[in-house]
Amino acid sequence: MADDPQGRPGWFFIELFALGAVLHGFDIMSANGFQASMAWWIGGSVLAIVGWHWNRIKPLLGPRFEQTEREVINNFRWWAVTALVIFVLPGLSRYTETFWAIYNRIGDPPSVILGLTDAKRFRFIKAFFDTGPTVACIARGSVKPDSKSADGLWLEFEPLLIYAGWKVYGGGAGMPFYRDGIMIKTGPNPRGDSLACATRLASEIQPFVSVNVSIKGEQVTPNLESCQNECVDIQIGDAR
Repeated sequence: MADDPQGRPGWFFIELFALGAVLHGFDIMSANGFQASMAWWIGGSVLAIVGWHWNRIKPLLGPRFEQTEREVINNFRWWAVTALVIFVLPGLSRYTETFWAIYNRIGDPPSVILGLTDAKRFRFIKAFFDTGPTVACIARGSVKPDSKSADGLWLEFEPLLIYAGWKVYGGGAGMPFYRDGIMIKTGPNPRGDSLACATRLASEIQPFVSVNVSIKGEQVTPNLESCQNECVDIQIGDAR
């Protein structure tokens, strides 16, 4: 039994690991749930039972194991490593996860509507330029009236165009019938690079945003008429 003085050091060594398993179960409960904690508690209970019956189990493992056990118990380094594993590393893991989460996050948290991070913004701008030569893309944007989500969508989308080198102008008041998401329109017989700009914008922006992106050609709108079909008409609807 565990009350044999000859077996107390080994028993205590095992019970330390049992205690560590139980404490770690409590430590991860909030992050990993009750089931994960229960697995650690069961493991700790098994170790506790093994420790309690250690004097009966140890002879079954042979004299060489007993000699190794004595060497381990009499070596301070093993006790230090045990204490480190049981009491320090479980708590340290939480701080390590937090550190890597902060380290891997680039810039601000994702934007509210489009879920954009600085990393996504950079990838979009790079992808836009990588698909072809830099051209003078011109856009006139208008937003669905009386829609907070449309206003928010434009506030997040317009800077992307500017960062990508577009010239963005106001397109006047929008219309209440604008469809949800981002509508990109070009006029009949588009002039300059408007068609190429619209096509590239539609293909490159869709993977980076969570709203619908559509493109239509051969359209007649006040914005396209005002720029003589040299621009792209961007209509912003509800962010859905």
